[in-house]
Amino acid sequence: MFYLYLTDQEGLLRGLVPLKRLLLAAADTPVGILANRSPIAVRSDMDQEEIAYIFAEYDLLVLPVVDDYDAQR
Repeated sequence: MFYLYLTDQEGLLRGLVPLKRLLLAAADTPVGILANRSPIAVRSDMDQEEIAYIFAEYDLLVLPVVDDYDAQR
């Protein structure tokens, strides 16, 4: 696991925190300050070629997968 995924009370993806950033931050730093609030995510119904393109385009190792409800917000 390379990231911690932040969700709201409804379980919707709201951000991610790289584990390295969390480990190197001061103990009193709020997690929200460390978060990327615009994470790239894929929907569970997306075509695998489109997902592969996103991995390659952004040079990613992992991607969160969200359902249609989360993707609309």
